Amino acid sequence: PGDHPKMPEIYAKGDPARKIIACALCHYPNGKGKAENAPPAGQDARYLAQQLRDMKAGVRNGSEPRKSNYQLMVDTAKGMTDEEIEQCARYLASMTWTKWIEVVETDTVPKTYLRGGLHIPIEGEGAGTEPIGGRIVESPVDPHGTEFLRNPRSGFVAWVPKGAVQRGAELVYGGGAGKTLTCVICHGPDLGGIGNIPSIAARSPSYMARQLNDMKQGTRHGEMAALMRPVVANLTSDDIRDIVAFLASLPAPEPERAKP
Repeated sequence: PGDHPKMPEIYAKGDPARKIIACALCHYPNGKGKAENAPPAGQDARYLAQQLRDMKAGVRNGSEPRKSNYQLMVDTAKGMTDEEIEQCARYLASMTWTKWIEVVETDTVPKTYLRGGLHIPIEGEGAGTEPIGGRIVESPVDPHGTEFLRNPRSGFVAWVPKGAVQRGAELVYGGGAGKTLTCVICHGPDLGGIGNIPSIAARSPSYMARQLNDMKQGTRHGEMAALMRPVVANLTSDDIRDIVAFLASLPAPEPERAKP
């Protein structure tokens, strides 16, 4: 309890009668979330409320039909009242984001399997390493603590291909010689967000890659989505990987987000 303020009732318990899942179940009481969902803590309250309203209105969706928690979020948002949306947004915005993902450049990664949307390193028979290829593999540092104990203090490691961080920096700060727009124009010099434009520094690379891909595939039509269309239009999957690898490697921004 000392890690976060008092949770709003709907955040802590949800309401099954309205198909509202407790926010804390997936995003944790501290709002840090995990690789298979979102890390909303420390974002601007206006931004967070708008995302829930977009989901409620059906204009923010995912592009991967096999990813079931997109629909869970849509159902949750549709069941929430405007006041509950504002309560949860203010609660999450009141917390400071701290870094808990280590980015490691490598040629090889532990062999993993998917469980609950997480890459879990194989132990015992079948354990070993394999080439990373063109992937990002984001995995809990302590799989048991994350999966079964739901330890909100246990972070993640993101293995990325060698050179990804530098290539990503060139795209983020330089635009890749006209391929895209520099991120600092809208997200700020430290990439910690400006007003209701979100912070993108030190967040989950898996989550950020999904959002860029969703925008590229045209499944996000929310209030600010149009601003991102020229950013993602010419990005390849490798570009997206490199961008999020760099962003995840950054330190957490100074806590200057709008508070409730």
